Amino acid sequence: MNKLSFNLLFWAGLAILVIDLLTYYNHITYYFTTLGIVLLPISIILIIVSYFFSK
Repeated sequence: MNKLSFNLLFWAGLAILVIDLLTYYNHITYYFTTLGIVLLPISIILIIVSYFFSK
């Protein structure tokens, strides 16, 4: 994979993380917090994977 795709992975992971934390703190709906519990580890994994492969 090229560097651009890992850069996109990183920003996608970061965006998911930010949205997840915003919905968690605002307690918008139960659906989003349940979704957030699933998306949180996925976003962290995306960021870690993109970080290591971009080196």
